[in-house]
Amino acid sequence: MLNPTRPARQLIGVFSQHLTSVFAEVLRRLGRERAWIVHGLTETDSGIDDISISGATILAELLQGKVISGVIDSRWLNIPPSALDDLRGGDAAENATYLEGILSGEIKGAKRDLTLVNAAGGFVVAGLARDMSDGIALAREQIDSGRALEKLRDFQQFRATRPA
Repeated sequence: MLNPTRPARQLIGVFSQHLTSVFAEVLRRLGRERAWIVHGLTETDSGIDDISISGATILAELLQGKVISGVIDSRWLNIPPSALDDLRGGDAAENATYLEGILSGEIKGAKRDLTLVNAAGGFVVAGLARDMSDGIALAREQIDSGRALEKLRDFQQFRATRPA
């Protein structure tokens, strides 16, 4: 929310369901064009700060100056539910391995599915996809074509050439 670039569109995950509407209202007051604030639920109803594939996701959407609340359920999008234990990461090195594995196509299953639905939400908020189904198709295309991994490599190269 305090991003100095003041992006017109944002997707933000929050740790508490209550904060979805609070954050959306703050972004409305800051003049954002569009935003999704999400809080996902797991199979045990604990919360995560992502669009969930373990349970429903509570959504506050800012669009055209209005905040509306809704629910996303990845099962409606043909994404099978997964237990939170199947989504857990690890330390920075392990998570980097997961990221590269997902983007290279080596890792399938729950971690890839979580990546797909969250990328899809980002594509919808950015205006690159009409809805979550189109966003998931676009995310799959970016990963399967190798473009997502190529962007990661470009970012890594950029970071490596910048002074510390």
